Amino acid sequence: MKIRLALALFLVFILATTALGCSKVTGGGWFPEGDSGEKIVFSFNVRSLETYEKWTDLEGNIHINDLRNNVRVHGKSSPDEVNFRWWNSSNDFMAWDVTVNGKHHKYLYFWYNENYDPPYFWIIIVDDNEEPAYEWWGWEDDIKGGIKSHK
Repeated sequence: MKIRLALALFLVFILATTALGCSKVTGGGWFPEGDSGEKIVFSFNVRSLETYEKWTDLEGNIHINDLRNNVRVHGKSSPDEVNFRWWNSSNDFMAWDVTVNGKHHKYLYFWYNENYDPPYFWIIIVDDNEEPAYEWWGWEDDIKGGIKSHK
């Protein structure tokens, strides 16, 4: 399933928490799905827990709603159970223990390529058997929405 998923804002909020020292970033918006132009809605609120040499642990929530294909993704992380991690040097993000339509999946993997013109991203959700369950990709330029940083 190829769906244009504009989570480039997700990259921006993670960079804001790690590079700019913001304690919390919230945001959301929508993007056009593939060629149909149907809206995919997303939102997030995340704060930095601790930054290490190679990654940053985050807590918060992420949501993706692909209403046309009836796919609802939810990821949650807390200080007690860190499920979100951003690799500082490689533009990779992972969320463990995500749910899709109420069913557990092993992880969500987000990769952003800023060296391509225009920049694009790729997202995959992997089930407990290490098989791809859902896959989206899109162009950064397609995003509609906003973010807000909180110190």
